[in-house]
Amino acid sequence: MNRNLLRCYELLAPFLVALILATCAAGASSTEKLLHHFQGGNDGAVPLAGLVADQAGNLYGTTFWGGLESGECLGDDGCGTVFQLKPPALPNGAWSENVIYRFGPFDHPSAGLILDREGNLYGTTTYGGPSGDGIVFQLKPPATPGGSWSERTLYNFAGGDDGATPLTTLVFDSKGNLYGTTQFGGGGPCAIFQQGSGCGTVFELTPPTTPDGAWSEAVLYSFAPYNDYPMAGLVFDRQGNLYGTTTGDQTASFGTVFQLTPPAAPGASWTQTTLHTFGSVDQDGVTPYAGLILDRKGNLYGTTSQGGAYVSECLDTFGCGTVFELESPANSGPWTEKILYNFANGRDGAEPENGLIFDRAGNLYGVTGGPHLGFNGTVFSLVPPAKPNSAWTEITLHVFGKGNDGYEPGGALIFGKNSLIGTTSAGGGKCSYPSSCGIVFEIVP
Repeated sequence: MNRNLLRCYELLAPFLVALILATCAAGASSTEKLLHHFQGGNDGAVPLAGLVADQAGNLYGTTFWGGLESGECLGDDGCGTVFQLKPPALPNGAWSENVIYRFGPFDHPSAGLILDREGNLYGTTTYGGPSGDGIVFQLKPPATPGGSWSERTLYNFAGGDDGATPLTTLVFDSKGNLYGTTQFGGGGPCAIFQQGSGCGTVFELTPPTTPDGAWSEAVLYSFAPYNDYPMAGLVFDRQGNLYGTTTGDQTASFGTVFQLTPPAAPGASWTQTTLHTFGSVDQDGVTPYAGLILDRKGNLYGTTSQGGAYVSECLDTFGCGTVFELESPANSGPWTEKILYNFANGRDGAEPENGLIFDRAGNLYGVTGGPHLGFNGTVFSLVPPAKPNSAWTEITLHVFGKGNDGYEPGGALIFGKNSLIGTTSAGGGKCSYPSSCGIVFEIVP
């Protein structure tokens, strides 16, 4: 289980589950609070990922645009930012934003951040670096309050066998090594997006043995056609296996769930196993943009952005998306997929592009919509059945609109104090972008 999910558990108040279920049973609606409205320009704009919280309750995230740092960017407002939101000192007070880093030429971070025990932040940029294929970076907090954070580039992707275009949040192992995916690179042909550049990679970054030494990268797996294009992060189980998803090319392949098993001997190769191929059964989900989470039994949970039972309710021929479970086999048999919920593009929303989180009672929380497919989106919970093999219950906690409200959620949720916190990549009112700049929101039952 990754550190972000464990941090979510730590921040969860014991009575959150009871409060949410009691509120929903009573028919009352949840309340959305606007924690920050991005303005564009120096402030940043368009957060495409979720947030991470430190022990003091400060929130950290990235924006794809904004910052106004000098250098060539995809837009006039800058190449993206890392921001901090500090909670108010008084009840009902305003959160305060501090832009702690502004990216340079072509960087543009799409992924969220992770924290180590010393309070350092780690993340990736989609582009940037000498070849423009993305970087892995570290931000160290200031030695004195109010000082500047210091950025260090841990690795520059070269766009060949080592990978290119990292889009996702990283994960630590117990030794401090970093793991992630790149959408492209790895060598070999891939027919749709970038002919000849590779179908994506899973990589590991190992910290130096001496202070300020260089981190070393190793490619654990290079994807091939029909099992290609990972756009989500990874999760560890207790045995050290990694799990993730690929999106496929949406023509000949529609995504997979894969497992990487570490080698028995140091220096040997990791073993890749495809646990599920989406679209392989009737009314299956397709095209998972999001990563996975694990329960205590080792079962995997995730979302697909399309597919499912309600084909005619959405704008494409694949359906409105699903929440799925892959049940871990008791022995060496196959994993079993269960569709827990089919979205219907009603009040429940459609086309979820982001991942899920658990509470202690086993309820799932997530968002529908996202920046790729354009639906306004919702915040939802899924309550497990009281009897085995019965249906899960979907509860819509918030429906996003436009104007001052956000829309197109930008990442997975995290737990706050008696609340759910997340981002939207658009909405929030006037700013320098036509679709608005996005918000940080809190949903209080």
